[in-house]
Amino acid sequence: MRRIMVDIETLSTHTSNSIVLSVGAAEFWLDDPEPGMSPGREWVLPIGPQIALGREISQDTLNFWKKQPREAIAAWAEAKTTNIEDFLYAFKAFIEGTGLGYELWVHGVCFDMGNIEGLYQQHGAKAPWPYNCVRDARTIYRLFPAMRPAPDWRDSSLIPHTPLSDCAAQVQDLWERDLIFPK
Repeated sequence: MRRIMVDIETLSTHTSNSIVLSVGAAEFWLDDPEPGMSPGREWVLPIGPQIALGREISQDTLNFWKKQPREAIAAWAEAKTTNIEDFLYAFKAFIEGTGLGYELWVHGVCFDMGNIEGLYQQHGAKAPWPYNCVRDARTIYRLFPAMRPAPDWRDSSLIPHTPLSDCAAQVQDLWERDLIFPK
């Protein structure tokens, strides 16, 4: 069973129609003595075509971004974009990967996967993941206190509010709960 952490950055908190700035996805494992994560993939999506689709921007979220570190904003504002259709194809290929079963882990089920699913729907496609493969890391964090210290690889190189850094932080937060995830 492959476990994949997914994270998005957006311009709204709408659960299915936010403008998606960037998406990160990385396979992870929680083996002792340390958790691990593949290099993963990150996509930056163009804003203009999403505005044309009627996807949402909120002033509160714009205000949030104004308070974020320059590096977090540059990660989507200055990066090369992937057109949405190419992203949808690449994301499907990434999560289906080896053809083995998989779980998609997110920090809040409705938001990340809801917005990605919204992009698929607006492009005439069905979301490629089964309805029962999405897992919510936020619930685990709230139900189980941290039992271990942060792993050594949780370092200052992580830039909050960039998808792959957030994926790494979320994997580390799961590992700190000292839970057993069967292989």
